[in-house]
Parts: sequence; C-alpha cells; structure tokens
Amino acid sequence: MIDRMTGRDFDWVGVESKDSTKEVVEYLISLGHRRIGILAGFRGINTTEERVKGYQEAMEEAGIKVRREWIISGNYRNEPMTEKVIQVMREIHAPTALIAANNRMIYNAMAAMQYLNLRVPEDVSMAAFGYSEWAEYFEPKLTALREPCWEIGKQAYQLLKRRMEDNSVPVRQVRLMPRFEIRNSCSRRESEES
Repeated sequence: MIDRMTGRDFDWVGVESKDSTKEVVEYLISLGHRRIGILAGFRGINTTEERVKGYQEAMEEAGIKVRREWIISGNYRNEPMTEKVIQVMREIHAPTALIAANNRMIYNAMAAMQYLNLRVPEDVSMAAFGYSEWAEYFEPKLTALREPCWEIGKQAYQLLKRRMEDNSVPVRQVRLMPRFEIRNSCSRRESEES
C-alpha cells in the first residue's frame, strides 16, 4: 500500500502526517496567528485523520480553542469545497491562516481567496501539505510540507520485491518525514484574538 493505510495486514509506505502538520500549525502560531483553519478533505482516511489530529493537538497545546467551522472537510469530488471555504472566510471570526491538507484543497483555497479578493499572505496566510510542480506558478510561493515522492516509490518497490521473494516475512510499515519548506505565503500577524 502507498499513502493510504487500510489495515495492519499490509506492507505500507507513506508520509508521517500528524507531527508534520503540527509543525506547520506551530509555525503559524509563532507568526502570531490564533485563528487557523484546515482544509482537511475526505474524513475517515488515515492521512486526513492524522493531519486533523496534528492540527488539533498544536492548537490545544497553544491554548487556542478550535472552532468546528475551522475544520473544513468533505468529498471534494462531489461537494463544492471552494464554496465551503468562501462561507467560512466570510464569518466574523474567519481564519487568518489556512492549511490545505492536500493538493486539491490548495486549489480550492486559492480559488476562494481569488473570489473574495483576499491577498495571500497580506490578508490570509496559506500553507499546504504536499507540493506539486504546478505550485511553482503560484505567487506568492507556497509554504509547504514537501512529500518525498521519489523515496516513497523506492521504498514501495523494495517492500513489494521483498514480499514477492518471501510472502512469510513480517508486515512492514514505513513512514517518511516530509520536508517543511518555508516560502513567502505566510506573514506575521500582530495581535489577534482567537
């Protein structure tokens, strides 16, 4: 299995999601943000749940109450996620920073900011889990957790090869750390109430 863990009976390789998401939230808090939202995507998937858990832990450890509406989730294939983001960003206590938990959520967040005429990072800071080549065309450059895709593929091949050579070997699960790359899509927030 690659990226999605479906149980303990399979070899699996993927990215560590909880602590790395926590690192992004802590970074935003260090910039003065207290109203931080997360675009989580599908709920019930291990990567989504780990990212939401890291987000919640970082907020709670900083003494920041997490508002239910700041966790934006849904089936982006069937639901208008951009509209959900727009709705949240129109609230009185709208987030001043957003974390997109996957590439599709990055797109939805950027579309919502454009629709609302909000500037990144002047009006809203933006960070993401995942970083695709097309993100290079965003301006400002996106602060993101870059997944080690090449290494994931290499490890997956090695796990498959090992399993094919001896199906009786114990199940192995490999978690790789993404690299946190700070660019210019997040700005300092002076004083902010949560």
